[in-house]
This record gives sequence, C-alpha cells and structure tokens, in this order.
Amino acid sequence: MPSTDLTILVTIRGRRNTLPRVMNYYKSFPAKVIYVDSTPESSYEFAHMASPHTYIHVPQKSYIQKLSDCLAQVDTKYCIIMCDDDFLTRTSALYSTKFLEENKNFVACWGQEVSLRDNCLVAETYDYLAKFLPTFDKPTERVRNCWRHFNGGLVHALCRTEALRKIFDFHIENKELDAIRYFDKTFAFCLSALGNVKCLPLCHAVRSDEESNPSLLRTGNPSLTENWRPHLRFNNDFKNHDLNPLANLVGSDVSFIYEIHGDLCRGDYRRSFHFNLMKQKPTRVQDFRDEPDKQYKIEGRTLYASYGSGGDYNGNEGYYQESSINQNPGELYPSFNSMTHDDLGVIIRCVEKFPIAGRA
Repeated sequence: MPSTDLTILVTIRGRRNTLPRVMNYYKSFPAKVIYVDSTPESSYEFAHMASPHTYIHVPQKSYIQKLSDCLAQVDTKYCIIMCDDDFLTRTSALYSTKFLEENKNFVACWGQEVSLRDNCLVAETYDYLAKFLPTFDKPTERVRNCWRHFNGGLVHALCRTEALRKIFDFHIENKELDAIRYFDKTFAFCLSALGNVKCLPLCHAVRSDEESNPSLLRTGNPSLTENWRPHLRFNNDFKNHDLNPLANLVGSDVSFIYEIHGDLCRGDYRRSFHFNLMKQKPTRVQDFRDEPDKQYKIEGRTLYASYGSGGDYNGNEGYYQESSINQNPGELYPSFNSMTHDDLGVIIRCVEKFPIAGRA
C-alpha cells in the first residue's frame, strides 16, 4: 500500500509541548501528515519541524470547522484523526488501509489501544478479544450496536476519507448537536450509519494518559473549550435538542434515538457483554506488580493488562482490573507480536528523547 493512500490529521489546540515528539515520530512515517493548529496565539515557533509534512495555523476556527476545511483538501483514499499527544502505529497504518482496500463494505477500522502512562504501558482488551461484535446490513442495527457497546476510541479509527467528510458535513449542518461531550457519540453514530466498522487484531494506537499532559477538558483553561459548549452533558442535555437529523440518517424516528441514548447512558449491554466474555475466556494474566523480574517490559516499561475498552480502564463497577503481564503477552493478546513490540519500542524511545515539561 503506497504511503500516498493515507493522510493523518493531527489536531492541536492550546498544547504545543507535545509537538517536538509527535513531529519527530511522524517525520519518516509512511503517510501524509497535516498538523492542524487552532491555538489562539500566534503560529508555532518551530513549525519547520513538521517537514516533510504540513503545518497549518487556523486560530479562529472551531474543531469541527478546521477539520471540515482540511478534509476538503485531503487527496488520499483513507484518513485518520489523531490528537497531538497520541501515536498511530506503523502496523495499523499498513494493515488497516489494506483491510479497507480489500473489504469495500467497511467504512473504517481500528484495533487495540495502549495507554501511555508516565512509567508504564496499559493495554486494553475487550473489543479485540470479543472476536468480534457482529456486522449488520441495516443502519439502525449498526448504530444501535455501536451505542450499546460504545467505544470513544472510534473517533480515532482509520476511515475512508469520503466517510469522514460526510461526518463533518453533518456536524457543520447541525450545529445544535456540536458539543465537545457529544462529539465522540455523534461521530460514532454517523460512522456506523455509513457502514460497518471492524476492530482488527492489531495494536492500533498509543494514547497518552500522562499526568503532565491533561486533556482539553482537564486543563483548567476554559478559553480552550468554550466555543465547543463543554457545559452540555450527554446524559442530561442531549435529548433536549432536535434529534431528527440523526434519526433521518438511519431512517428511524426520534423515539429510536431516545431508546439507544438510554442504552448508552446505562451501559448495561456493554457491562453484561464484558462480564459474559470474562466467563467464557478466563484470562491468564497474573498480578506480578510486586515481582519485577516476571513482568513483560518494552524499553524498560512494564506492560499491564486492563480489562476494558475505549480508555475505560478502571470502571466504577469494579470489573476492570489491572495486572502486569507475564513473559508471553501473546497468550492473552495475539495482536502483541514482534511488529507490535517494535512499534511500541519506537514510540517509547521517541517519548523519552523528546520529553514534555508542563503545558505550552
């Protein structure tokens, strides 16, 4: 698969201390990369580090608008949106584009994610180990399944570019539904309305969960999110809007949207699914946290297992547990092969070579 078939859009707003490491990581990556910076201040002083890729500064544009405009210029078949502190693996770039090339009835795919913490790595499990949630022909069945088993990581799925354009066009046209705490749900809804999405048996991305690197909502700087209405909550406020545009996407009525909204908010389908999976596939992970010599390490960082998905590593129901992995993680994670080990090693070395300090 030639590198010109994939474009990575790296979103930036108010945080530039991560840019040296991410720009160096993607410098020789087999894809086109566009860094889309809507930080209110002046252009990034060291934007030249983006070379051979592209850096653009659009300080007056919202998240939706800047990506919609950028997608209009993307000339590759496939595209993915990544945060400035996260890393797409080379393995996923290769095999995800190959999968979409060979499976025309799928609009997107992703795989297992690994959380980058300050001194370790944490691998999530269930969306991969499920083998997998079924595919559906009808849009209503796909979006019901998507929200019942919601995974916020879908916003970082590798997609057909045309599908991404349609999703952002929808949000431009329906500004009432454009809010930061809604977006991962409405994005997943729109993506599932367009076609099936596959979770592949591979390590897709490394997502930052570093203490020194808080998300936009946790920065304590309201100016970075105020134009994306952070006061609106999905559980309490979403149903107060006109939801006919979503219903029309899948040929349903609004009562269907209310129904699956309740499914997502309760979380009982997802919870039951995970419990049943645990019963069917007992894990071989043991707790080696007090036995460092038995821990599996990559570049000196212990790899932990966490029974969850979509970044929900420590759910309040207590069924997500965290344990260190033994010397053969492939027994639990077939996606952890030599390519994954190499991918994670490259990422960790980059992180350590270009450390972040404070928020800038």
